Formats: sequence, structure tokens, C-alpha cells
Amino acid sequence: MIILGACGGGGGGGGSAASVPVKSTTSFPVAQAMANFVSTSHNINYAMTGKENGIAVTGSGTISFSAAVSTTFEGQTALSQTGTISGTISGNGNTVPYAFTGQDIYTTNYDYLGVIDSGSYCVGQGSQPFPSSAKVGDTAFLGTSDCYQDSSKNVKTETDKDSYVIEADTSTTAIFNQITSTYDLSNQLTSTTQVRWRIDQVGNITFVSLTGTDYTTSPAGVLTFTAH
Repeated sequence: MIILGACGGGGGGGGSAASVPVKSTTSFPVAQAMANFVSTSHNINYAMTGKENGIAVTGSGTISFSAAVSTTFEGQTALSQTGTISGTISGNGNTVPYAFTGQDIYTTNYDYLGVIDSGSYCVGQGSQPFPSSAKVGDTAFLGTSDCYQDSSKNVKTETDKDSYVIEADTSTTAIFNQITSTYDLSNQLTSTTQVRWRIDQVGNITFVSLTGTDYTTSPAGVLTFTAH
């Protein structure tokens, strides 16, 4: 997933979790929740905190997602959902605009196919569907994507590996943490993105936070976008 896989995806609002997470024993319909998210539009206000090049930064803005529309991807009928992060980032006395736009591509059954943005074209390789049912503590590998400079696929740039873990939240909700790990052509880890969603027992879903970590700098850069 974009945000959005590269930064790699949001939901219909945040809401505060319990101060002490509760390990629910309930099963949660992750696949249905993700389908519900992709098929509708969302706008989320966020607060951002983190560090870049060792400098503390803050920011705020909006994450927005369109409802998925029909498209063609790699020769097959698919669904495309456009996601955008926009806002400002401040640090060391300076404030600058921050923006990112990309498309998450899914099958018509809402399984992941790829990601497209201005700097990459990522194609899933035998990706696994989201779990139809999962409990707190469950974790699994979702699949690998090969990423290129553009749709010609002449120049490969990196490999993305997706996984998830179901985390404790409340007695009736759980956190679906979708993790994208990006590797360069030497198989060195360059970044990770963790997108956390709150899901309930009937498939309602809300965006909680997104944390992106860049390991190509020293110290590593970390930005966290939290819904509010």
C-alpha cells in the first residue's frame, strides 16, 4: 500500500485508542475491512512528528483517498485508489510544504496488485490476499513487489516486501499493522513503512497512523503521521 507504500494507504478518521491496549480474543475481518476502505473516499487530518538528519520536525496537514475506480494494470482489469498527503513540515526554524501522491492498485476482489507514483512503478509478484479473519498476535507475509522507474520496467530500482501483524487495541477492536520493507538492488534494507488501521468485528476501518523510517541517512530519519 502507498501511504501509501512509499511513505505505501489511510482511513475514515482516527479516534483515540485505549491508554492500555487490550488483547481481544475476537476474530476480525481484515479483508472485508480493507475492501470497505478501498471502495470509499476518505479525508484525514494529521499531526506529524519525527526527525530528519537528526533535526526534530513537526507538521500537520491532510491525508486524502479517493474511492477506487476501474483501471487496467499489467494487462488486467483492476481498481485504482489515489492517495495524497499534503501539508507543511517545520524544523530548525524553517517551514516548507510537504506533498506526496500515488495510486494503490487492487484486483476487482480488492487484493493487492501494485503501486504507481511519480518515481516508481511497483508490481506485486504472487501477492497473498488480506486475511479473511485474524486475531491479535497473528502475523504473516503478504508478498513481494518489484519496483521500477516507470511502467516500461526497463530499470529496476528496489524490492518491497509486505507483511502484517495484528496488534492489541480494545476488547472490541484491533490494530492491523501493515508493514512494507524496501530493499535496494544489493538487498540492503533502505526503509520501512508501517500503516496502522483500527478495525472492528464487522469490518469498519479507520486510519490510526503511518510511520516511515529512512535508513539511508545517519541517524535514520523517522516521520510519524497520526490522525486526529
